[in-house]
Amino acid sequence: MWVDQLGPGLYWFDADKLERIGLNLLANAVKFTPRGRITVTLQAGIRLLVEDTGPGMGDEERPHIFDRFYQGRAASASSPG
Repeated sequence: MWVDQLGPGLYWFDADKLERIGLNLLANAVKFTPRGRITVTLQAGIRLLVEDTGPGMGDEERPHIFDRFYQGRAASASSPG
């Protein structure tokens, strides 16, 4: 669920976790975009978009994006270990 689907109101978020999420998104964009462009946009005060021109992930990988420590094929191909 997106925050903007919750409707108007006052919501509390853990600032440290939001910072960590943003930094992880940006770090992954940098890691998997050796050439190209990374765009970071903050919309309506709470929506953070990180877009890059990296390889992306396939449809079969998307269900796992919130699995802890999951790395797709692009991750294993780009870095050892």
